[in-house]
Order: sequence, then structure tokens, then C-alpha cells
Amino acid sequence: MIFLSQNGITSVASDVTVVLFLVLMTIGTILAVIYFLCKYSQDGSPVRKKKSVIAIIIAVGAAVRIIFAMCIRGYREDYDLFADMFKHLGAEGLDGYYTGKPDAVLYPLVYVVYLLFGGISYVTGLSDFALGAQFMIKLPLIAADILIAYGIYKIARKYFNERTALVLFAFVCACPAFFIASAVWTSPIVFTALFAVWGCYFLARKKYGLTIGFFTAAAFALPV
Repeated sequence: MIFLSQNGITSVASDVTVVLFLVLMTIGTILAVIYFLCKYSQDGSPVRKKKSVIAIIIAVGAAVRIIFAMCIRGYREDYDLFADMFKHLGAEGLDGYYTGKPDAVLYPLVYVVYLLFGGISYVTGLSDFALGAQFMIKLPLIAADILIAYGIYKIARKYFNERTALVLFAFVCACPAFFIASAVWTSPIVFTALFAVWGCYFLARKKYGLTIGFFTAAAFALPV
């Protein structure tokens, strides 16, 4: 079951509204990327204020993800993996987390990341209310998602022109197909995708040591 509202209560009206909005947003971004790719695919001219454009794309991508993350809790089983990890950390610390069922725990590298965010959540008191914990659970996924988009921009920049790379960057940041896993579904697979994308980038740059490192990290972000 997927929570299409923050409180986890199934509502036909809210479910239809969220799904319809995501579908329309997906169609809109696909049409936009087709238009701009056709327009800029052969345009090799430099981009003015490129850093500002990148900052705006990142800000919009983060804002869209945070809005959906706070409105939608996510897929029950995957969301509970993170929520249960926070509870275990608060109650028992590091002891005994991996003594239960393998499918009921976070993947090794993801667990290391969430030790930091789980600790911050408890120190700041954000875990004391549902939305606070929900924000801390989804924040690392959102950050990973933005880094995936930036990695795709870097790869596209190597093989295409700057404008095409920026168009693809904006598309990945804005299209729901790319942030469903982080902001809506709440899936740890986002971390695997993050390391895999950057592994591909360093492979393209022929930096094989970093390539091996990132693909190894991707493997340790998979289930135990």
C-alpha cells in the first residue's frame, strides 16, 4: 500500500488528485524536454550566467521534491524500513539492528547514511512529531536525487553541448518519473542509482579508480 496523503488515510479524492497531478506533470515535462532538445541540440553557443541557471534548476528540483515528500508519506513497507531504523536507533542505539530479518533492515551503506540523519532527528526533537521524522527520512533521498540529476548533467555535458545538458538536467529535476522513488515512494534504491550514475560518469572520464569505488558503493547500497 502507498500512502498518498501524509496521514496515511486512504482517500479516493486525494489519491485521484495526486495521481492526476503527477501524470499531467510528467506529460508536461516530457513535451517540454522534446521541444527544448529539438531547439538546442545543435546550439553550441555558451550559456550566460550558467551557475545561476544551475542553481535555479537545483532549487526548483529540491522544492518540488520537498513539497511532494511532505504531502505523501510513501510506500508502507519501504517507508517503515526507515521509520523502524529511527525507532531502533532511539531505543537501542547501534545494538542488534542486523539480528532480525534481512528484508526488515536498511542496506549497509544506506544504514550508515541514516545513522547521521537519525541522530540529528532525535537531537533536534524532529522525531517527536510525524512530519518532522518524515522530513528527516526523505531529506537524504532528496539530496541523493539531486546529485543523480547533476551527475546526468555532467555526463550529458561531456557528450553533448552545454544547453542540451542543462535541458536534461532540468528534465530529471522536474519530471515525476525521476523523483517518484525519493519524494513519493521512499525507496532506498535511490542510493544505488546515485552511486551507479556517478560510477558511469567517472567511467566516461576514464578515472577507473573512482569508477570501481562508486560501483562498489552501489553494490553495498543493495539488500544484504
